[in-house]
Amino acid sequence: MMEKVQSPASLQEEAMALDLVPRKNCDDQWEIDLSCRGLTEIPPEIFHITDDLQVLNLFGNNIEHISGDIGQLLRLKKLDLGSNSLTSLPPQLCSLIELEELNLNDNHLTTLPDKFGRLRALQVLYLKDNALKDLPHSICDIEELERLYITNNMIERLPDDFGRLKSLKDCYISSNRLRFLPDSFCEMENLVKVNLSDNAIEKLPDRIGNLVNVKNLYLRGNKLTKLPMSFGELQLLESLTLSGNGLLELPSTFGELSSLKVVYLMNNDIKALPDSICELKNLRHLNLSNNKLRMLPESIGNMSALKILDLDKNQLVDFPISIQHLDNLRHLRLSANKIVQLPRHIGLLRNIREIDVSNNHLQQFPKELCGLPTLQSLILDGNNISTMPNSVQKLAKLTALHLNNCKFEEIPSQIALLPSLRQLEMSDNMVCAIPDSIFSLDHLSILKLNGNKIRTIPKQMEKLQLEVLSLSGNCIRSLPDDFGNCQTLRALKLLGAEFDVFPPQLQRIRNLRTLHITCDKLGGLLDQRSGANVLGFINHVDDMVLEVKTVKSIWTPKNDLERYQRRVKKGHDGRETLNLSQQGIAQLPTAVVAIEEIEVLDLTGNQIKSLPAAISHLKRLTVLRVDYNKLQLLADNVCCLYRLEEFSAVGNNLTRLPPGFESLRRLKRLRLSHNSFEIFPPNVENLKRLECLDVSGNVLRSLPQRIDRLESLKVLKASSNKLTVLPSGLFKMTTIRELYVDDNLIKTIPAEICDLTRLENFGKEHVDNNPLTSPPVDMFEHGLEGLSKYFDDMHVSSASELPIGKVVLLGEVFAGKTSLANALQLGHSKLTNVEDRTEGINVNSTRLGGQILATLYDFGGHESYRLTHQFFLTMYALFIVIVDMSTYKDTADSFEQAVGCWVDFVRARVNRAVVHIVGTKADICTESDLSVKSQSILRRLKTLGASYSRCLREQIGVIREAMEHFGSLLPTHLCYGMDMESLQRRKRELERMLENAPVLPTTVDIVSSSEDLRGIAELKKNVESMIMNEELFLRPKVPRSWTALSNMIAASGKAATHGYMTWSDIVAESEGNTGLSEDSTVLALSHLHSVGVVLHFRDKPGLAKFVFHDPNWLIRVFAMVAKNKNQDRKQELMSMSPMEDERFQTLSPTLFRNAVDDLFERGSMWDCLLRCFWHELNISDDVFQMLVNLLEMFDLCYRFSTASPGSRGAMNCFRFPWFLENSPTQMYKKLWVSSAIKDRQVEVRVRFEIISYCPVGLFERLSVQINDLVTRVTEWKDGTLVRTSNDRLLLLQRTKEHNVTYLLLATRVPGRELDQGWADLMPIVSKAAGLLKEWPGVLSYLFVDCGHCFGRLDSQEWSDLSSREIGHFPGEVLYTDRPDHLTCPRTGDDINPALVYPSSPPRKSNPGLLSDVGMLRLAKQLGKEWKSLAIELGFTPAEIQRLQSDNPFSTADSIFSMLVQWRRRQGASVNVSALAAALTAAGRKDLADSVLEDL
Repeated sequence: MMEKVQSPASLQEEAMALDLVPRKNCDDQWEIDLSCRGLTEIPPEIFHITDDLQVLNLFGNNIEHISGDIGQLLRLKKLDLGSNSLTSLPPQLCSLIELEELNLNDNHLTTLPDKFGRLRALQVLYLKDNALKDLPHSICDIEELERLYITNNMIERLPDDFGRLKSLKDCYISSNRLRFLPDSFCEMENLVKVNLSDNAIEKLPDRIGNLVNVKNLYLRGNKLTKLPMSFGELQLLESLTLSGNGLLELPSTFGELSSLKVVYLMNNDIKALPDSICELKNLRHLNLSNNKLRMLPESIGNMSALKILDLDKNQLVDFPISIQHLDNLRHLRLSANKIVQLPRHIGLLRNIREIDVSNNHLQQFPKELCGLPTLQSLILDGNNISTMPNSVQKLAKLTALHLNNCKFEEIPSQIALLPSLRQLEMSDNMVCAIPDSIFSLDHLSILKLNGNKIRTIPKQMEKLQLEVLSLSGNCIRSLPDDFGNCQTLRALKLLGAEFDVFPPQLQRIRNLRTLHITCDKLGGLLDQRSGANVLGFINHVDDMVLEVKTVKSIWTPKNDLERYQRRVKKGHDGRETLNLSQQGIAQLPTAVVAIEEIEVLDLTGNQIKSLPAAISHLKRLTVLRVDYNKLQLLADNVCCLYRLEEFSAVGNNLTRLPPGFESLRRLKRLRLSHNSFEIFPPNVENLKRLECLDVSGNVLRSLPQRIDRLESLKVLKASSNKLTVLPSGLFKMTTIRELYVDDNLIKTIPAEICDLTRLENFGKEHVDNNPLTSPPVDMFEHGLEGLSKYFDDMHVSSASELPIGKVVLLGEVFAGKTSLANALQLGHSKLTNVEDRTEGINVNSTRLGGQILATLYDFGGHESYRLTHQFFLTMYALFIVIVDMSTYKDTADSFEQAVGCWVDFVRARVNRAVVHIVGTKADICTESDLSVKSQSILRRLKTLGASYSRCLREQIGVIREAMEHFGSLLPTHLCYGMDMESLQRRKRELERMLENAPVLPTTVDIVSSSEDLRGIAELKKNVESMIMNEELFLRPKVPRSWTALSNMIAASGKAATHGYMTWSDIVAESEGNTGLSEDSTVLALSHLHSVGVVLHFRDKPGLAKFVFHDPNWLIRVFAMVAKNKNQDRKQELMSMSPMEDERFQTLSPTLFRNAVDDLFERGSMWDCLLRCFWHELNISDDVFQMLVNLLEMFDLCYRFSTASPGSRGAMNCFRFPWFLENSPTQMYKKLWVSSAIKDRQVEVRVRFEIISYCPVGLFERLSVQINDLVTRVTEWKDGTLVRTSNDRLLLLQRTKEHNVTYLLLATRVPGRELDQGWADLMPIVSKAAGLLKEWPGVLSYLFVDCGHCFGRLDSQEWSDLSSREIGHFPGEVLYTDRPDHLTCPRTGDDINPALVYPSSPPRKSNPGLLSDVGMLRLAKQLGKEWKSLAIELGFTPAEIQRLQSDNPFSTADSIFSMLVQWRRRQGASVNVSALAAALTAAGRKDLADSVLEDL
């Protein structure tokens, strides 16, 4: 059957029915207008209307596809397809050879047809707001094109022959991704308007001056640092925008732009202007705000046409005298400079109308301006002005005066001398009243006095014809009765007022359009008589903010409701979310509770004291966060939020939950940490679906015994409370996976803890800071498996306490420590000769009486030994500071050397260290001297402790202040940039330091070690009494078999020739003598290591098979190296022949002298020289390597290879940074201090400030630890310059000023490589932070110095780490997300956040599997698959074999060593995802999934 063919007549009839008949438009062209019709395709009937159609408008539809029939409209001259949904264009479109204008704006186009250039007649092309990545080369064939708009696409480059568009006049390619312009761009000589803003252009073509017809040039937001010299050839250029680049200077030819009228150069880095700029005679508007200008050209007065000069946010102090000749200047803006006083010639600007000198350093009202008869607006905000001169009466035309944030205590009477004044702003002063004199200002219409101390409004206020009155932030309690007569008032702001009820006078002000007001309650607002009228009045106000402290029923102004509804957005989980965090609001806006569709409401970080009862209206709410507010009670109606799945109220002051809270049966996550709960909320026990419960940081004394009723609970956090025991029900919770009970008062944890088999990664950090005696806290390092073994051993051999007391003797050289140790040990006098003084540490045991065997550690007093002393300061020790009473003086210096520095040393290393003072040499002192000096020591000791506590309390006060004013901190505040969690964590750290301060003595034991042994017996009794005092020292419970192991090692050690035993020997002997298995021996040795009885480094390759039972021998090994650290020793060695000392006889004289010289000049110990120093130990090569490993483990040195003298081979060397005594090297000065690179690059700099006591060797240990990450360039005593794997220079430097030690870590990178610079720096920062964690009593701060500030400094200021010229941010910003905007705390400038925030913040407190603890846990979970994992991670079979041989007794140790080595190899690029991929390939996808879940 043949298809019926429509006749032309029928087509015409159908077209008329669809309104598709062309009509003449205003341009006399045949047009069809189908714009905004909701079309999804072009009606096919149009393609048959080919003869007449010239204009087709399809704008604003939903067209996704265009039929190829479009090519039939051959007479079409204008086609508008803007704001549709096109993703591509048909090739047939290119057949419209008469098309002159094409609009394709606001679609989804990614490409244009290859034959697009066939549109030869095209004159105007719109392609804005698409997704184009490039342009077809054929576009350059459209030689008639005059206007091209491609704004907001993704174009990275233009065609090379783009310059063939010779007719182009307007070219808009802003908001793309261009990095450069093709050279041919400069051939388009007809260009008039060019917009290339918001790209990434780094350089303009050298021939840019060929664009001789350009009048408007926009280059905002690129990456230009300079302009080509040909720029001055743009003779017709009238408007130029270069803001937001990185321009450092302008070319000298800039003054040749003779037609220039408007120039925008804000937000660059320009430090000086070329003199030629003053030749711009036609320039009317010059904006140079937010640069680094310190002065202006002397001939600036030649710019005779200048009307607006904007110099805000520079560093100007003074101005050239010629500025007075700017006769046409109308607006002068000088805000945020460094102006102390305006020069007299500013007052000669005879036509000036506006001057802004806000936020400078003016100390008085600038009288220089009072002679400006044309001045209309004067802005002096943010200066230190407190008075006003009478000469202001000369400012007859002044209409606006801004004096906000100054120092005025009253509105000056001179205000009345300003007859034309219309606007007066004096907010944020200290004004207490509105004076009568103000009522003489007949023209005053705007009065703003926010944030003052005004309590009343004068009755005669109606006399003023005010339109705007703003009095928010005052203490106003009532309005005058006649206030309703202020009929001219259009805006009134009274937020923070103290009205009891809504003031009825306001209803009479009929023209009011803006009203912001606070009242205590609505009062009669809703009563039958007046409620309707009042509500009608309020709803008539366009901008209404009504804060009501007590709301009994819901009421919402219509405009508020709309405003908050617009802020509701879909969150990442698809739920309707309203985020009102950190808004400074004091109560939940009434309008919010009327938006019933809200599912997630975030009110974090506000000032809310209570939630309204009306919150129950939010029936769909599933997540409610009210963290860090001021809540003391929760409204009962919270319990009506039946859909709630998460409730978080961290950091408030809650003491209980409302009755009925258990009705929230869907609740899965409940966070109540850092409140004031003393009793566990009983209604929580019935939340059967609860999976996560956090009650940390309260004052709970117990958890409910039947906590197992929370049958779905997986995470329980109860840290930082007052818990003394764990409830029995806890150990029945088979669902529990995470448990935190650290920082409590728990003494014992029962064996049932091992029944929690699903508990993941349960370790020491989960129970730390408890007075645990059973199990000892170190047992938790072995996880549940180790705990189970501990309890098994306790069951088999019963509990005991190690009958050992550790006593550490500290003090100056020749204080009498060794003589005292002899007297205590031998029971008779044995004074020490000078030549027999202690080198390093002497360790001996003596029985004090009873059952206590005291181990005396006699520490050598010389400073060179303190680097190793720190490793022997442990818990459970009594620290006795020995003072030579014969030389001690009652002065600050004598006390510091004899007592203070040692107390600081111990306090810094050991929590709650018990310190005692013993005065020696009583036999050569008088009784009166002993009494006076003892009292002096105790007095100064008390002052020392009080000073330390006061310092901590002050810092805690700063944190509390920051938390109190969170969200409104000034950039200059110490805590600016820290989030609430960081503030809370820092506060708790400081509180712990305060709690863990040392226990200081109240008496001084006076003794003599001479024949009479005066006071020795009494000292023994006192020491024993202190050691046995359970309030001072914990007595950990251990199996008796462990005590037997300790005794066995002590007995066997006496027969050993060296100070170590092998692991295999101990295991073999232990099985026979103590009955301990190998696994139990591991646990026992771990505990003996933690209390200082032995040293066993089971997780260190090369050391695991050695157990060091004799600290004397070990310290002797260290001392053989350390005692050489002084120049006297160098001279002694250099003056001797190696043949004179049997240790050095294997070395030739030349080799010997070179080795010694290298040691003292560069800190480099040659392998052969180190063997010579250890000659008398008579050790094998294996033991030599073991001792070197020990030195490296203690961070005393790092090894490197160097050319062997006299041969072609290489030899091992060991660099000991603490041997260095040299000053900064020339290499450092050349590459870092004097390098021109620093002027072209940005500095990324992190700084540790260590207050008062800085641990000995901290910097040197850091220098050693980074060795695997860097290549050395040069080193000196207080610094090292290195290169990273990315070939970037990185500086570590130490300086000290007063009582602060600065540790600087810095690198320099081009501005575009800031993220890479952070990637290099952060591993070093982490290592420095890790070292400081070993010193829990050290008060230190981490800061990020503002890289923006460095460009303003000279080299001397730059090197001054305490310079006030450098802004800084708290180190916590390194671990928070990078914000979109950032303000420099020093200058107030907007700066690049990447200068301060790393791109992907590393995890600070929970680095997952990349921490040592995480690696160890993974090692314990892996089994036989570990070798496959090692191969996946790049280890060779030989390396795997070595890992096994280094750790012969534990597969887990082999795996741990492998993971640590892999992490070290990865350096800054270490990645958890890579580890997870390797685990999957090795057949352990379960562990891979766990790793990624933790991440």
